[in-house]
Amino acid sequence: MLALCAPAVLGFGQVSDRLPRLRHLTELQDEAPGTRAAAARALRSAEPTGRLLRALRESLETTNDPAAIGEIAATIAWHRDRGATPTLVAVLRSAPPQAVPAIARALAELGTPAGLRALVEALEVPELMDGARVGLLRAGPAALPHLLRAIAAAPTLAAIEVVGAVGDASAVPALVDAGGRGAAPIRIAVVKALGAIGDGRAAGFVRRQLALPEPQLVDAAIEALGRLGRPVDAVALEALLEDAEARRERAVLAALLALDPERARDAIVARVTSSDPVVVRRATEVALAT
Repeated sequence: MLALCAPAVLGFGQVSDRLPRLRHLTELQDEAPGTRAAAARALRSAEPTGRLLRALRESLETTNDPAAIGEIAATIAWHRDRGATPTLVAVLRSAPPQAVPAIARALAELGTPAGLRALVEALEVPELMDGARVGLLRAGPAALPHLLRAIAAAPTLAAIEVVGAVGDASAVPALVDAGGRGAAPIRIAVVKALGAIGDGRAAGFVRRQLALPEPQLVDAAIEALGRLGRPVDAVALEALLEDAEARRERAVLAALLALDPERARDAIVARVTSSDPVVVRRATEVALAT
């Protein structure tokens, strides 16, 4: 008798397992506050059937609730539904600002070329910029080819900054090329990005910026050389001490300490023993800070 009942019991169990999932699928179209978001979270444990994936996409297209958008996008990424990329991209362009980071993270996790290109394009849209940056940093080196193609076509401050934050040394040649073609703001952004990456291959380009008549560019180059320079670059830095103002003198001495500690110590000692009390105080501040 038990043997005869077992299939029926098993069948009932399978149906009872499906019922909550069917309810959650229905709730993906429910406008009650919090319902779609809760349903999307619950459906992460469900099998990613075609019906489920279609329901998630449809729900994403038909809600303006930031919480629901965020949870649905996260569930799409959880199920690795790369086919949802066009839907995510379309929603990204019209979503409430609070939902943009979640959509960007989902696109990054799916990692499709179309999704990553959309994030790079979104960097240039003010209301999407911060969220796009979140997604691109999550994607990391996978986003670099798309970022570097955009920079090669038309360098922008936002794209250069993200490349620096990704920190992959393979970006150095493209950044140096962009810096060589760009106006002062682009050069400054490039130098800062190169400093963040810290690859010594960029030292020559960064050192050449020290001779340009752009104070912000020189300041950025000093800081970057402290991170990526070589002992040979210490000579160019030390030359700046001759007429440096207090703020720049501290920056130069700090960079020198990183590149050539012995040369930096000599420069600090010469200033600490100076007859000018202002020079002594500034050098003492640097010495104490190190």
